[in-house]
Amino acid sequence: MRFWKRKKGAGVHQVNLSLEAGDIVGLIGPNGGGKTTPLHTIAGLWKP
Repeated sequence: MRFWKRKKGAGVHQVNLSLEAGDIVGLIGPNGGGKTTPLHTIAGLWKP
């Protein structure tokens, strides 16, 4: 994996997600579209 920082600041800012117990959510998009990144961030594996 490669990580890099951009000079213009954070790539994530003020994201809100609310789910109720039993909700099913799908995250769809093209290959390389950044679907795994928010999941790793939510799980605390990566820092924004």
